[in-house]
Amino acid sequence: MREQQARNIRRTSENCICNCRRNWIPASRSWRRKITAAAENPYDKSVVLESYLRRNFGYTLNLAGKPGADPLAQFLFVTKAGHCEYFASAMAVMLRTLGIPSREVNGFLPGGV
Repeated sequence: MREQQARNIRRTSENCICNCRRNWIPASRSWRRKITAAAENPYDKSVVLESYLRRNFGYTLNLAGKPGADPLAQFLFVTKAGHCEYFASAMAVMLRTLGIPSREVNGFLPGGV
């Protein structure tokens, strides 16, 4: 039973990575690879992408305009500002398109800030 679950998870991850590579915005391929070119392994590529997002994008809760059909593309190529879900989604999708398994998860807890 446990081995079957592991096979299903592997298969799902592989399908997701393939779909991301096939469906992701072609214009972003070159700069993703350029950003991570010096990184030698998946961990280092992840750190480089995280640093790139931190340096080149702004955090805001006041989103300007309408996100359109592809909010993630709007974030990456137009507004370059968004809240945590945009950053997390961008990171996960960019890693997947580089062949690095990733998953974006969010949730909420009660309490004050």
